[in-house]
Amino acid sequence: MYLERWLGSRTGGLEAGEFQLSRLQRTVDYAYRESAFYRDSFNRAGVKPTDICCLNDLSLLPFVTAKDLRDEPYRMLCVSLSGVQRVFTLYTGGTSGAPKKVFFSAADFDGITDYMGAAMRSVAVGGGIAEDAFKAYIILPDGKPESQQKSLARGVERVGGVPILGDLALGVDEQIERIAKSRPDILFGPVSRIYKMSLRARETADLKQLGVKVIFTTSEYMPPSMRQRLEDIWNAEVFTHYGMTEMGWAGGVECQAHEGFHFNEVDFLLEIIDRLAA
Repeated sequence: MYLERWLGSRTGGLEAGEFQLSRLQRTVDYAYRESAFYRDSFNRAGVKPTDICCLNDLSLLPFVTAKDLRDEPYRMLCVSLSGVQRVFTLYTGGTSGAPKKVFFSAADFDGITDYMGAAMRSVAVGGGIAEDAFKAYIILPDGKPESQQKSLARGVERVGGVPILGDLALGVDEQIERIAKSRPDILFGPVSRIYKMSLRARETADLKQLGVKVIFTTSEYMPPSMRQRLEDIWNAEVFTHYGMTEMGWAGGVECQAHEGFHFNEVDFLLEIIDRLAA
């Protein structure tokens, strides 16, 4: 899998655990020095950066909650406001009060872009598309100065692919017309949007003739029945992606085995929490 090769290239020859520990120690030290929120949080928990000696010491670190993101977003920053490339304001349905704010620097976007490109290329290879030449039609929110769509488009270009930017404002017929003209290998977008578009479009068009080889979905859970229906409508293999804005969008992606996600172990250290014990 291309993603595994990409992850290996990022560790500088270190074993995964050794690399993760080094990054964890560096990150905790940086957050303690540069962020008022994390410094106070660690002090209240009685934790110092020098206490992190092995990966199991991750359990020593205090939790960050959604309430923290709503109540103290600016105190979390490790850079000045001039170093912030974009702020994303997240509203949760059914929740009153202040929204969550998530900040990204230029360096954050650069890392996100690299991973997005590697994930897309992995899916292309897993779907039987030529590794060094593929076209991806991207249906994601756009915006200035940065967006999910722009980051993914740059990532696709970095790995030799051709991004085709879809427009969320287009109706189903116009969207399908663009796909028919551009003939992408991969169709990428949120589960519900692609599914609804597919059901409506198949009433007037044979989507199997549009040349799409892979449907790559994100943003929402997709049950097996929906996956099967999409594969039947497009005659394409369906891959899913896991991510969220708070973690920088990109987190994990399926391979052709379709038995779970390959997570970005370079940028994320996963911990299984016993909620009852916590």
